[in-house]
Amino acid sequence: MSSLYEDLTPGFANHNWQVHKFGGTSVADSNCFLQVAKIIEDQLLDDNVPTDASKHHLAIVLSAMGGKPKVTDLLLGAVRYASLRDHEQVSKQLSAVLEKHRECLEELFCEEQDREEKERLTGVIEEGLEDIRDILKTVSLMKWEAERISEVVSGYGELYSTQILTSLLKRRSQQRYNSVSHTKHIHHEFVYIDARRVITIDEDVIQDGVVVWHTSEEKFKQIFDDEMAKLVAAGCDSTTVLHFVITGYVAININGVAVTLKRDGSDYSAAIMGKILRANSISIWTDVDGVLSADPRRVPLANVIPEVSFDEAMELAYFGAKVIHPKTMQPAVSCEPQIPIYIRNTFRPELRGTRIFNSSTTTKHKDKVVCGFSSVEGMALINVEGSGLVGIRGVDKRIFGVLEYHNVNVALVSQAISEHSCTFATREDQAELAKRVIEEEFGKELKLSHISSIDIRAPVSIIAAVGDGMVDTTGVAGRFFSSLGGAKINVLAIAQGSSERNISAVVWSSESTRALRAVHAAFNLSNMTARVGVIGMSEVGASLLRLLESEREALKSNFDLDVQVCMVCPNVGSDEIISLKNDDTQSEAQSITIGAVERAKRGPSDKAKTSFADEQLAVASKGGLSNVFDTVFRNECTLHAIFDCTNDEIVSRYHADWLRAGIDVITANNRGLSGPKHQREDIKEAEKWNGKQSGVYMRETVVAGGLPIINTLRSLLHSGDKIRRIDGIFTVVKSYVMYRISPPPNASHCSQFDVNSTDGVFEGDMKAYVGKACSFSQAVREAIELGLTEDDPALDLSQEYAARVLMSLARELGMDQENETDDITRNSDVLVGIHSSLDFQNLPPYIDEQVQKRVDDAKAKGCVLRSIGSIDVKTKSIQIRILEGKCLTSNVLVL
Repeated sequence: MSSLYEDLTPGFANHNWQVHKFGGTSVADSNCFLQVAKIIEDQLLDDNVPTDASKHHLAIVLSAMGGKPKVTDLLLGAVRYASLRDHEQVSKQLSAVLEKHRECLEELFCEEQDREEKERLTGVIEEGLEDIRDILKTVSLMKWEAERISEVVSGYGELYSTQILTSLLKRRSQQRYNSVSHTKHIHHEFVYIDARRVITIDEDVIQDGVVVWHTSEEKFKQIFDDEMAKLVAAGCDSTTVLHFVITGYVAININGVAVTLKRDGSDYSAAIMGKILRANSISIWTDVDGVLSADPRRVPLANVIPEVSFDEAMELAYFGAKVIHPKTMQPAVSCEPQIPIYIRNTFRPELRGTRIFNSSTTTKHKDKVVCGFSSVEGMALINVEGSGLVGIRGVDKRIFGVLEYHNVNVALVSQAISEHSCTFATREDQAELAKRVIEEEFGKELKLSHISSIDIRAPVSIIAAVGDGMVDTTGVAGRFFSSLGGAKINVLAIAQGSSERNISAVVWSSESTRALRAVHAAFNLSNMTARVGVIGMSEVGASLLRLLESEREALKSNFDLDVQVCMVCPNVGSDEIISLKNDDTQSEAQSITIGAVERAKRGPSDKAKTSFADEQLAVASKGGLSNVFDTVFRNECTLHAIFDCTNDEIVSRYHADWLRAGIDVITANNRGLSGPKHQREDIKEAEKWNGKQSGVYMRETVVAGGLPIINTLRSLLHSGDKIRRIDGIFTVVKSYVMYRISPPPNASHCSQFDVNSTDGVFEGDMKAYVGKACSFSQAVREAIELGLTEDDPALDLSQEYAARVLMSLARELGMDQENETDDITRNSDVLVGIHSSLDFQNLPPYIDEQVQKRVDDAKAKGCVLRSIGSIDVKTKSIQIRILEGKCLTSNVLVL
């Protein structure tokens, strides 16, 4: 294990030292104590050869027992209840402390030979609790929860846990030593130290006190010398190595009064001991794998950062990241040489964790300029604005001077060079106070309107990107703010220091999780997640779902995009939708598969073959289209999209609402763009409803089956070209049917050429029919069999579907205002009268007769029939005509 840490350098007493600190979660119960003991023993496995070069000494710093409830919380609760004279609750709190430790001792020292040690430790705890009861009598009499008394009482938890671990390590070390030859193995001796015998604080220097280093070092030297003398007196030789188990959190002041090191005190204790010992490393063992690139509760794909610099760690810690408190790093930074700090997981000791030192992953890998993202929640943004601020000296001094006088902490400042406004962020609970004192300070300026407003925006969050690699790297700020814009996040204020180690943006708190996920993905620290809903499970919908399923991993690896299908609406005519059974945004996203849809549609009682994963993935529920938004949308998610794979009028009515909510709509349904004028206008307004916050309306597939017609048209228009006219066959069914009833001459020869030139790849669905004319009814049956038609073939065979396609194109040309779909249909040619009540598998003979007559008339002229849709920009006319044309080849038609 030594290879994990730095090269060994002799420190205190010319020995090699390592400091290991274990928090409350690491010693929550007996199993945790055993895990800690194993970790400590693993640090010593390289010491099997008794040479000075291989030996290193450990200083093990311990917190009070954690878990539920925490011992420290129980002790502080006892003080609080004592001040309220609630003696029953005081007794319950202290009894819970005793029971928690007694249960742990029963499990750790369960052997007959351990009985004496177990009773001794139980007696230590009971004696300590009696001392606490005596102290709390004073609290009860005074009805005063004094801070000094709380500090004394709360420190007892560390005294108990440290003595338990010391006894456990002694017993295990002796057992191990007894099981091997004494001449070949080092004996490890563990000694308990109450940190109040060593760490000395001068509380008069600053608010939380400062370590008196010379005094602390002298005290430890005296303890070390005394313990070494005891070993010599006991006849121990150089094969015995001394280790210390030290209480965290507690200390003593220069007057000899017990104190605590306040917040994160145990971590600070470890760092203090690291400096006193000039250790080679300080390991903070906790319940996380290391320093994470973001809060995993808000960014599920956050990952462990291998190396973080001291500066980066301090920035992340300030912004709330679960790293270590900046004061913990100060002793390690100020030591000569500096001491690396490791953050490691007690319950996954095989992982390396994160090293906090003078280098960083962000400076070693140019593609990882940002190490992580954090946020400060519960903030307020205050903006002081007015013409009287421009060019006036001392304004900022007055603003921040009065805030400092009233103890208002300012977290961020942003000011334009014009000085017309000054914006700063503070805690939300201090915002009203800050506004009031500024109004009092600038009362005269407010009356004269030199200051026009003092506004509060709350609640807001500060999102920070941290990384040493940002220095002198171009494009970082651009990528940061572009990702926020792409996620439709409104930035209220920005700030960046000249060190370029931190970029901060203020956003609304309701958008902070989405902002974190967006910037985290933008810097390739995780994938961007897109929550997707699919409406309609026709052949198009089913094919799309299969495609999303098969390409999901490729999209992740190639584009850092995780497409998560979280909702499927198979049939818009029913009130049932299929959603993820476990739609937990705090974990890695699952995605609905085609198998899960089929399983959910059959229901739980169906025992048909299906995979276990499909059974566990999705569930059918009531709600229909009205529940689509609530199922797909999550405020913390960056991207949302709904695929409309239908041709349903009811679904198209929801398009505008989804767009306003910020959901992108990818539609093959042209009824939205070809519906009533008010609906078309509603969609157009929804696209611009909230600027970039609105969803994007992607409609390429409403024309020509997804061929890039609309994008090509837009490109031509944007480049300054003018569109005079558009002609084409815009429905696949009309194209197929007309080709079958009126095939061009030599079609079979051209088709055979295609087959031969492509080695048989280009055979197509019409291989058996090429060049052979058939009746209209047979062509319709073939089209239905091939899945080319809509659910109602009448839409394709009449001019309605083609008219809707033309209306969609007319929108791009700005011609949709003067036209309606019904007008186009009414003014267009028809081959034969078609209506929905017909049986399209058995059309009446008169229809075939009418169509065949028109085909024969055209053939007599050497022509074929085709249904052509046209848009004439000059005349503003849109129509569909049945035209006769001469074929130069099977694919070239002259009308």
